Amino acid sequence: MAIVLLFIYSIIPVGILLTLSIGYTLSLQNDIFSAIMMAIFSIAALKIEQNKEKREVTWVNQAVILLLLPISLLNWLCYVLLSGWNYTILCMAICSICAGIYLKKYIQKKVLRRILFFLCFLLFIPVSFVSFFDWLFQDFGRNTVIQTLDSSDGNYRAAVICHDQGILGGDVVVEVYQVQTKMNFYIFQIWKKPKRVYFGDWAMYQDIKICWVEEDALSINGVVYRMD
Repeated sequence: MAIVLLFIYSIIPVGILLTLSIGYTLSLQNDIFSAIMMAIFSIAALKIEQNKEKREVTWVNQAVILLLLPISLLNWLCYVLLSGWNYTILCMAICSICAGIYLKKYIQKKVLRRILFFLCFLLFIPVSFVSFFDWLFQDFGRNTVIQTLDSSDGNYRAAVICHDQGILGGDVVVEVYQVQTKMNFYIFQIWKKPKRVYFGDWAMYQDIKICWVEEDALSINGVVYRMD
């Protein structure tokens, strides 16, 4: 079960690293469902292990269990940064607690166990800091797509996005996505990193006029931007 948990915890962190390395971006979808199911599965896996007869743990399983806690913390950080669901913090905390119980129960070398707990505590500090501010400022700042426009051949999609930062003001940007590169994997989707072609003051978002003058040329307020 530890191997299965490690695989589940690794999907998003590894996915982010891979997509960034090839110039793509990853975003969560169905994040509420996946976070809840991850927490439930972590509890169920731990319960199954506790009901089994005590047996010698192989070196492969020990290596997996040593990785569980740090990977669960990285997964926690990824979900908090990418998810819009506030209770993600609770679900990810449950996963990390289960990983910590695995570590305490199956790693018999106290020195190794204490070193890993200490290193994970150092990782937990920034994770908890980000989680706290995500919870504290959950309603501060909103990104709203106010207009989208596809090119005539359907290869590109321009999006006018309003970044509202409350009393701090905000800004408006126009980003262009390559539609054909988008791939859905149920809990997340990836596509080629969008190209930001325009950046302006938030108060001017109602004055932005966009249109495709060619299949790969976008006009914004009369100024033409090429996609290549």
